[in-house]
Amino acid sequence: MRAIQIENGQLTWSTAPDVVCGVGEVQIQVHASAVNRADLLQATGGYPPPPGASPILGLECAGVVMAVGEGVQRVSAGDRVCALLAGGGYAEQVVVPAGQVLPVPAGLSFNEAAALPEVFATAYLNLYMEAGLKSQEKVILHAGASGVGTAAIQLLACSQNPCFVTAGSAEKIEQCTALGAEAGFDRHQGSFLEAAQQWAGTAGVDVILDPVGAQYLADNLTVLGSGGRLVLIGLMGGMQAETNLALMMMKRLRIIGSTLRARPIPEKAAIMDQLLKNVWPDIEKGRIKPIIETVIPLHEAQKAHELVAANNTVGKIGFKCMKSQGFTLVELLVALAIFAIISALAIPQYTAFTERGFRTEVTSDLLNCAQAMERFNATEFTYVGTNPGGDDTALDAGICTPLSAPSGRYAITAVTTADTFVLTATPGGSIAGTGVITLDQIGNRTWDENNDGAISGTEADWNEGFTIIELLVALTIAAVMMAFALPAFNDFTVQRQMTANVNQFISAISYARSEATRLGGDVSLQSVDAADNANEWGPGFCVTAGDPGNCDAPLRVFALEGTVTLNAQGVDLNNEPTMTFNSRGLLQDELAGTLELCGADADDARTAAGFSLVELLVAVLIMGVGVLGVTGLQMVSLQNNRDALLRSEALQSAYDIMDRMRVNAAGNYDGVDYGDAPAAPTNCFTSTCTTAQMAAFDIAVWQCGLGLYNAEAECVTLRDGEILPVVADQPGLPDGEGSIDIDAGMTTVTIRWTSFDGTQEEITVESQQCLVIIAGIVQLFVGNSRTYEIVTAQSRLQENARYSFDFITQAARDAGYFGCAPEDDFVINGLVGNWNQIPEYDLSRPLDGFDANGDGTYTPTDLLTLPRTEGATNLNVHIAGNGIDGTTLTPAADVVIFRSVEQPVARLNAVLQSDAEPEVFTPGGEPEFAVNDVVVVSDCEQAAMFNVTGVSVTGDVTTLSRADGTGFFNNTTSVTTLGGDTLPAASPPPLSVLGRSYGGATTVGRVQTTIFFIAPSAIANEAGDNINALWRKVGSAAPVELVQGVEDMQVFYGVDTTNDGNPNVNRYLTIDNVADINSVVAVRVRLDITSPDAILRQDGTRDRLRRTFSKTISIRNAGV
Repeated sequence: MRAIQIENGQLTWSTAPDVVCGVGEVQIQVHASAVNRADLLQATGGYPPPPGASPILGLECAGVVMAVGEGVQRVSAGDRVCALLAGGGYAEQVVVPAGQVLPVPAGLSFNEAAALPEVFATAYLNLYMEAGLKSQEKVILHAGASGVGTAAIQLLACSQNPCFVTAGSAEKIEQCTALGAEAGFDRHQGSFLEAAQQWAGTAGVDVILDPVGAQYLADNLTVLGSGGRLVLIGLMGGMQAETNLALMMMKRLRIIGSTLRARPIPEKAAIMDQLLKNVWPDIEKGRIKPIIETVIPLHEAQKAHELVAANNTVGKIGFKCMKSQGFTLVELLVALAIFAIISALAIPQYTAFTERGFRTEVTSDLLNCAQAMERFNATEFTYVGTNPGGDDTALDAGICTPLSAPSGRYAITAVTTADTFVLTATPGGSIAGTGVITLDQIGNRTWDENNDGAISGTEADWNEGFTIIELLVALTIAAVMMAFALPAFNDFTVQRQMTANVNQFISAISYARSEATRLGGDVSLQSVDAADNANEWGPGFCVTAGDPGNCDAPLRVFALEGTVTLNAQGVDLNNEPTMTFNSRGLLQDELAGTLELCGADADDARTAAGFSLVELLVAVLIMGVGVLGVTGLQMVSLQNNRDALLRSEALQSAYDIMDRMRVNAAGNYDGVDYGDAPAAPTNCFTSTCTTAQMAAFDIAVWQCGLGLYNAEAECVTLRDGEILPVVADQPGLPDGEGSIDIDAGMTTVTIRWTSFDGTQEEITVESQQCLVIIAGIVQLFVGNSRTYEIVTAQSRLQENARYSFDFITQAARDAGYFGCAPEDDFVINGLVGNWNQIPEYDLSRPLDGFDANGDGTYTPTDLLTLPRTEGATNLNVHIAGNGIDGTTLTPAADVVIFRSVEQPVARLNAVLQSDAEPEVFTPGGEPEFAVNDVVVVSDCEQAAMFNVTGVSVTGDVTTLSRADGTGFFNNTTSVTTLGGDTLPAASPPPLSVLGRSYGGATTVGRVQTTIFFIAPSAIANEAGDNINALWRKVGSAAPVELVQGVEDMQVFYGVDTTNDGNPNVNRYLTIDNVADINSVVAVRVRLDITSPDAILRQDGTRDRLRRTFSKTISIRNAGV
């Protein structure tokens, strides 16, 4: 079998030893599995499997029972089951004690069932069996968005126990409350204690389920009420902590340590029995469901582990396990037959399809040109002038250049007056005489199909139905399928069934021989339903130890499909359906001859039957169906591709207005409807806006970007002010317009537009508590190499935009987080220089930037000195020799900078005196500290920042030296506070204003400055051209290229000027106009992205695809 193995620290899909089902065990063909935190620890050597367990990763699975061992009664071969494992789930097969196997709940897929055993067993065990939870008792769940957390929330909802959760983001908390949690707290905002106490009330909470450990111990014991129980199920936050024993005694508290994997098999069986009795019924009723973030092929396990380690998921990451198979002879011959039908049926019809494809292309051009003429009329109040050659001449190239023009198949001309126009497409060349196509300013469409110069009947539209030939071919194929194909398919099924039975019989013989040699005694292979006839082996085989008997206590059972008989040709089986092997693996009786396994019908014994003439003809006709479909698809692929790109653009526009609404939550965006032209807004880039004005500004910018209102005066003004790209670069959607409806907390954004075939399309995005639901399907049809290139380039643009914004968003969301920070007068700067001399470590400025002037200079001008050297007067990046070369930056692109304490933070291992060196608890070497790191220690009452001058690691403890020096980034003997006070000189510099010590709950984290900028890519494109890319520099590390093809970045800072406690954007400014950086509550980033390589355009030239993307990101720690 194949399984995931750990090789050189990486997870690889490779061959592993086959598993064998023993007494009391069940062998499962794995169809799905799932990732657990324990798998990540085991993969890195931090959590070895218990003695006797499989070394293969995987603590749960779902699949089909292959075989059962002696004494197993609860399941049978062929049952759909899921199982709790001690290991082995990352494989194609696994064996497990029968007590740990449960049936798949009705209505669940294998992927859903595989996400149940480990998390629900853990949650149920520790809440109800270990903690003895009673109805109405209050519970706190740490890591509420994890697999165990989401399972526990649903169990508590069913048992009517209110719960409070902690999680890593506001979005995760909202998803937890949607599952049933009453409240929650973002762990990145500091201690959960105050929020939890407010929720719990004076009585406190009754039970806490905690996978964090030492980091949360003190707060956990504080929030527990009398008789409270703390159940520890993990140590993600450390193994050692100080605690107040008196508090535990006074409250009569209990701390319960609990694991699941290493428990004895009978205990696990008892837990699974409780799940079957108390949880499975709620799952089958739909009250409880497994929460799955995504499902990934098992051979990509490394990718799944990286997703879990990033802590950005909710619920489980699942695996699907599929055995690779080659082509069967039948499949190969059918494929060849399908290819052969091209000559028989498709080629005679090819001309008609190509003509239809050419018409589709030119009608799309007519619609595009009509829109261009409408834009011209909106500004010039006439259509005259769009075709300077006069009536019946081509349009001005500046107005519209048809994509079909280079082919010469159609000539597009126009007849214009001040108020009317008629566009005419006349076919030529090989399609001359196929009918003139027209479109006028009202939208009337005609196609002179019979080319008689008159329009009648169905010619007053462009729509085309099926030809009589196409209909007859389809009906003929359907009739043949009914008459011949279905009976022939039965033969195929029987042959495949017999092949499977032969393989089972051979496996049974091999297994019986191997067991005989392993056990050192006789082992028999016999029919499950033994009879006094060697030719009747019944529904399957069993392998038993000792003399032949019945199959009540088998070593293993092999099931067969269908009714099977065994014909013995020259073989004496003593008139019994039995074979017995001795301890040497030899048959007790010397047998010679041939065994032939047959189905109920003797004809089923054929081994390699060929195809009949009927089967061949059926395959040929089936091939005709495929070719007709492929040929039609070839012709309409360009149109479908364009429509798909429009849908993608509509989706981007919907997300854009949603982002704007999130950073102006107090603004009124409700009531925008189709047909509402943009109102003239206050420009919130040049003026300070109220929340209402900001909403009106956002709506106008959004509406103008959709396309329908490009020519409106308000939209022209926005483009003249460079708030929107010019129409030539980004025209938006054809006739694009949108609506916004807000009802009972549900925001619905709907966008509609005219597709290239003239029909109207619509896409809807709904948002409630930041959960986004997309109603719409993007279909992409690839018909030829040109379409494929366009699709690939457009997809890469979308992906590059998403990746770029993901990187920037993560840094922006962390900006301003410096742990549990006290007041400024108690924050010490231990580095040489004042705060404004070391801006990358200025804890008062969570973000910063440089506004590009377009000529290679920036405001502020500090960027000109990069990379800086020690002692430079203008300072803004970290460590000489590892900085940013200012001469290579893209002159017109902005630079944006975010500052925070790197996650995760560490904890002190022992009490830290003001003049001592910190000892930090770093289990497994994480986080890893290095010389020249600048770190912050904080206990919420006091904090200090210093440079690490030496690192000493002993076991899980890292000691940080902080010797003083004279240069920038060295420690000083005379420190200052963030409030401006200077403390008496001391060596090493003090860590406390008042000389107090730091307790065990103190956090220690590296100060991290993240810089994003645009510079030439280190890799040229296919043509050898140098293109730009998005780069990132983190801390003292060298800059790293992130995304190729990002040509420009413009950053605008959303400022809250009201200071009323509600973080709403009132104005967007460039960084040089921001007076108080702590008033910035959002950033709006606009990226100009191009495809790295040129694509083939309609006119035969090659050029790079270009697109502008924007995103508004809230600063969570603004003003902190």
